[in-house]
Amino acid sequence: SCYEKLFSAADAAGSGVLQGEEAVAFLQKSNLSLDVLHSIWSLSTSDGYLDAERFCYAMRLVAHCQAGRGPEEMLLQVPPDRLPEIEGYSNEALPTHSMGSDASLSSSSLQSRRPPRWVPSDREK
Repeated sequence: SCYEKLFSAADAAGSGVLQGEEAVAFLQKSNLSLDVLHSIWSLSTSDGYLDAERFCYAMRLVAHCQAGRGPEEMLLQVPPDRLPEIEGYSNEALPTHSMGSDASLSSSSLQSRRPPRWVPSDREK
């Protein structure tokens, strides 16, 4: 998947996790502001690092923010229209699919502090 390839590139040491400095260095290649990146980090992790799964959430939020949306918890569950644009990496449009409406998200999922699991459409990227 695209996210797996990006994670492998970001995890140069091959440790399976991105610690703060390593993650920041990679996320800054998105050309988003540090304030936005801080919000993305806060929404993507509660443990101070990103594993492959949480990296997916961060990349999802990066893509949404690059499309002009704010980093919001509910966007963790909404596949972006495009892959995130990361300096030095190619970007392709995602296949067209029905993203559903915000109303279809349950209130309990919006209140949850843990990001949701990957969905099948994420694994296909």
